[in-house]
Amino acid sequence: MVPAIIVRAATPQDAPSISVLNAEVQQLHYEAHPEVFKPPDETNFSPSAIRELMQSPANFFWLAEIDGQPAGYLYAETAHLEENPIRYAFDRLHIHQIGVLAQFQGFGCGKRLIQAARQTAEELGMAVIMLNTWAFNHQAQSFFGSQGFEIYNLRYWLWLNKDR
Repeated sequence: MVPAIIVRAATPQDAPSISVLNAEVQQLHYEAHPEVFKPPDETNFSPSAIRELMQSPANFFWLAEIDGQPAGYLYAETAHLEENPIRYAFDRLHIHQIGVLAQFQGFGCGKRLIQAARQTAEELGMAVIMLNTWAFNHQAQSFFGSQGFEIYNLRYWLWLNKDR
C-alpha cells in the first residue's frame, strides 16, 4: 500500500522538524567529506536559522509528510542574475537543500517536493530551476536526472593541504 504523502509549504513551527530532517543529509555529507563537513548536531541547520531564512520572501521551504510524520523537506531561493558580458540575465529558483529520510525514500516524497518547487517557479515566472549535488552522491544524481534535470556545469577541486 502506498502511504499518503502530503507536501505543503513549511511554517516557522516546522523548523525543528526540518532541522532534524537535515541531520541525515548532513551525516551523508560528513561521511563523504569529513575534511569539509561538520558532523550533524543541533547547530548545523538550527530551527532558529531556518526560521530566520523563512522571513525572506525570496526563500521557500516545503515539508513532505507521510501519515502525518515529517519525511522530507526542500529549501529553495529565488534570485535574479544580472546580465554580464558573457551571459544574459535570467531569474532562477535555486534548490539549496532537499532531503528525504532513508525509510521514506522510494515512495514519491522527493518527486512531490520537486513538483512543489517547480510549480512555484512557474508561478513566479522563473526561467530555470538550478541545484548542486556532490560527485559522491550517485543516488541524488540519479534522482535529479529522473526529474528532468540535466548536468550543466562541473566543478573541480585540488586540495593542497589535506591535513587540516
